Amino acid sequence: MADLILVSGFLGAGKTTLMKRLIDHYRAFRLHVIVNEFGRGTDGALLSVLGAAVTEIDNGSVFCACRAVDFERALRAADQDAEMILVEASGLSDPVSIHTVTQAIPGIRYLGCVALADATGVAKVLRTARVSARQLSVAKVILLNKCDLVPCSESRETRRMLMERYPYASVHRTINAVFSPPWLSRLAPGESFPDQPHVRDIALQKARLDVKGTMTSDQLLAFIRQFAEDTNRVKGFVTLKDGAFLVDCVGAYVQLVPQEGSVHGDNALNVLAGPGLPMRRSLKDAVGLFSEYVTEVR
Repeated sequence: MADLILVSGFLGAGKTTLMKRLIDHYRAFRLHVIVNEFGRGTDGALLSVLGAAVTEIDNGSVFCACRAVDFERALRAADQDAEMILVEASGLSDPVSIHTVTQAIPGIRYLGCVALADATGVAKVLRTARVSARQLSVAKVILLNKCDLVPCSESRETRRMLMERYPYASVHRTINAVFSPPWLSRLAPGESFPDQPHVRDIALQKARLDVKGTMTSDQLLAFIRQFAEDTNRVKGFVTLKDGAFLVDCVGAYVQLVPQEGSVHGDNALNVLAGPGLPMRRSLKDAVGLFSEYVTEVR
């Protein structure tokens, strides 16, 4: 019998950071991690170095028909030798069918969902992305992350709003996805929410960009800033002329994190945007300006 915890939440809210903390918290268990991404290779590579077995399922949500079979197969395989399974769902996925999926596998005991909300834009996200509200609706624990980036009074009011809107969840304010172990006591078998009809994931625009190693980090920063404001997420590992980097961008916030030694991945960036954002136009212009170093994979 393996226990399962689902980690869900907004794009860029800190799910991978939380996964690292959960892996450390449950290090005494035989762990298996399942990572669901719309792009390829970034989060799984970040987590695999922590010692847990990692299965990656990309190019679609594990809760949709396109990847549901792969998800069930991964769960059945993990159940063979794991005591704890941690699942990181894509920030674009609707996890309301998690109970149905796990109940179909006798060796899995579902404990519940921990969902992250970004304190810098909760109200806007809940208004504009229906799937984000559904991510919080199945959570037993909601972490209001990045509270250091907003006034304390604002984060307190946001927490109050979330407590009223999601009365079945315990809601906590935090920074850098830090949690107190007693918060996880809400994760227990038996208590669940009624399954709801699945909705399609956010109408998604996505692109994959190959980056040449002759590019410098300054050039890559200049390139990404040409289109970042018209995206929700840009992420990937790259090895450039002046070093190896993790590219980790949320909206207009562009970040290149230096990495020691070689990096996983294939020098590519995954770009995601929701409906209504002019990502395609901005990306085309940016690739045109930096065509010597960047090509879009179609």
